[in-house]
Amino acid sequence: MPVIDRQLGGGRHPASPTRRPLSTIEQRLAARIIHTVAGELCQAWRDVHDLQLSVARLEYDPQKARLAPRDEIVVRLRLDLVVGTARGMVTICLPGDLLRSIDRESCCRPEAADGPSDDSNQRPEPSTVALVAQLARTRVSKVDLDRLQVGDIITSGQDVRGPLSVRVDGVPRFLARGGVADGRKAVRIDEVIDEPSRDDAS
Repeated sequence: MPVIDRQLGGGRHPASPTRRPLSTIEQRLAARIIHTVAGELCQAWRDVHDLQLSVARLEYDPQKARLAPRDEIVVRLRLDLVVGTARGMVTICLPGDLLRSIDRESCCRPEAADGPSDDSNQRPEPSTVALVAQLARTRVSKVDLDRLQVGDIITSGQDVRGPLSVRVDGVPRFLARGGVADGRKAVRIDEVIDEPSRDDAS
């Protein structure tokens, strides 16, 4: 709605969210926005699959906008969208069956058959890395450490508004800010550290 409001000449001042069906004019404006977004998605996927996206229907109740059964595996992408002073989330849901069918088609392409041997075409084994967001660092004496009890507060020189260091396997790789997403503590990546060094992790 903030995007449509901007197109209609408004949106210069904060407004409370609108919870109502779109009017006929608003539907036409929304269709233009969706057409632009769909074109960008097709462009982004062109090296993987030739997508043809179109609007099947409009739903105003999120509970009715189901693309797959409850037990179906899906990939959900959530994008943070800011329009003026309005901020919200855009959710893109990709059913697992769709991704599996695209994967099978990709494996059957002629260029895939002319590629390396079967051994090299095998998917790599799944692996994990340790991802740690460091909230703060401080030093305490051994005497103070021995006296710590439940309920004691440990202060640090870390500014609560300052960036947090996100480390991958002990190496600082990102600067982020703390927050909450879907009711869980989370961090949002603000900056990539170009030349991480393990010395910084000591």
